[in-house]
Amino acid sequence: MRASVKDAKALAFIEAVLLVALALLSAGSEPPVVDIPSVPSIDEGTVVRVSGHVVDIWAWDDGSENLVLADLASGATLRALCRPCPGAQPSDRASIGDLVSATGEVARSGLQTMLVVEAGGIVLVSQSEEALGLEELASNWALFERDEISLRGLLVPDGGASFVLSDLGMTRALRLSGGGTELARLVGQVVVVTGVLEMDAATMSLELRVESAAPGR
Repeated sequence: MRASVKDAKALAFIEAVLLVALALLSAGSEPPVVDIPSVPSIDEGTVVRVSGHVVDIWAWDDGSENLVLADLASGATLRALCRPCPGAQPSDRASIGDLVSATGEVARSGLQTMLVVEAGGIVLVSQSEEALGLEELASNWALFERDEISLRGLLVPDGGASFVLSDLGMTRALRLSGGGTELARLVGQVVVVTGVLEMDAATMSLELRVESAAPGR
């Protein structure tokens, strides 16, 4: 009789230890990393992590924020609904063109699939000037039109007082408008240029309306 009581206590202790170990393992496990195009096929309520470039940001009156993330290889986008949280909001940490990771729960509203993100679920991976190349921009310019972005490249004269921003391989270039005197001092250098991306209706070509320029890091 005594032996059976001891055995029962031992089994109860082992079960308790296993339950604690499973809880700790579950709490410490990382959500699966998936690409943005795959999210619509994932079950609602599943917690996942995605990476994408920020192509839009807006806020609601209740303090929640929406970030639209894009997979530039496919052009697919995903809305991340960020719950209000104390301290810095996602828009305080990330800007248009930045590469971020977002961890949240897959949700659906009508036909739209989104990611519901709690506090701390948006993490900056790299800023626009490091994450967004001219070739990616050329393939996805409509996602960034009329947005302020920062780009890194080689500043090259384009005849007269005109300049272009080229990638380091000199295979892609973006015309710059404005910033003449400021740009003239940086010709031939790797620079970071911040401005608004626009489509010139007269020439049907992209240009960056320069707001600031500085030597690149």
